[in-house]
Amino acid sequence: MYVDLWGWFWQEERNAYRNNDDIVKQVIELARQGWMYRRNAQSNLMLQSFEQAAAIAREHHNPCWELFATYWACSTLFYHVDDLQAALERTVKLVARAHEEAIIHCPIRSRIYFLLADIYYEIDVFGYEDKIRESLTFIETEIASDEDTYFRVQHRFADLAFLHEDYDAAFERVTAYMAKIEDNDFRMRSANQLLRLLAYARGDLTTAYEHSIQAEKYARTIQSHVDIGVEALWQAAFLQHLDDQTTANAKYLQGNMIFITHDLPHWPDYYNAMCDYLETNNQPTKALEKRNQQIEEYTNYGSWFYLGLAHLQKCRLLQRMKPDEPDVKAAMQAARAISQNMLKPALYLEKLAQIEAGNCYEYAWQKPTDEG
Repeated sequence: MYVDLWGWFWQEERNAYRNNDDIVKQVIELARQGWMYRRNAQSNLMLQSFEQAAAIAREHHNPCWELFATYWACSTLFYHVDDLQAALERTVKLVARAHEEAIIHCPIRSRIYFLLADIYYEIDVFGYEDKIRESLTFIETEIASDEDTYFRVQHRFADLAFLHEDYDAAFERVTAYMAKIEDNDFRMRSANQLLRLLAYARGDLTTAYEHSIQAEKYARTIQSHVDIGVEALWQAAFLQHLDDQTTANAKYLQGNMIFITHDLPHWPDYYNAMCDYLETNNQPTKALEKRNQQIEEYTNYGSWFYLGLAHLQKCRLLQRMKPDEPDVKAAMQAARAISQNMLKPALYLEKLAQIEAGNCYEYAWQKPTDEG
């Protein structure tokens, strides 16, 4: 059984106006203001709104509303402001508070546990995998969660299967929950993005393109600029593969403009789409420049997972471009050096060894037929 998070929110809002509770009204108005800033990609103003709401609730000894607003502040730090370390520190403290008797009834609690699991996923997914799975299972089986959080848990289990290249399990998990969330635009966006990745991994570029179109449709409904932009870039890459260069170029320019206009964060999906398009468009040197930018951008971010992905992709690209030159060896050494910061680097080092042995393609279908 799910908790009705938004039913609780709307009932509390009605009660506040009925009882002229100015404190709760202020907190709710600030929360709504924060979500408005999200739609406009104004992340810092979004954070300020939720922090102000939390401060008001704390000052007036309303722990449930303080928990609610603080969760949204932590979520904003992680998903929108791009401050991984601050998000981790504050979310760890918030999880500790979520066990307190005074707030154990608050319907936002499951989201707090999920947020911490998501942060650990981004920092070092393989190093923290046991802890992540434990948290996801706890949310799934031991705590009342809202429906949206429950399906985010299902999606994250599918992500883990994808990372371990168990594509059948990932597909089964994501399609199973898709059948139950057709009216949830946020989850349908994420589901189509994972299906796009699965189709791409299997070399089915037409299906990947179709899922990207669907993901963009849902991203537009929820006004997620970063997802609209990244899907435009993926569509450019797919169309380039499918020999529609004119439309591909237009999509590439469109995606670039969205990121520039809104000053959006660059997740791995952004760089992978961008570099796929550039290399397929016979611009490997520009693709290499983007990979160098990616590594520079991620070096001080705190995500060994993201930084490792960037190094792997740079090594693969260099191996394809100039396998016998010193640049490849230097890139491999740099990639191997960061493994010392990973809790469980075995899978990462295995992929590096494959590249060093000459396997410079992430997926089998990418290897040109004339290479044997």
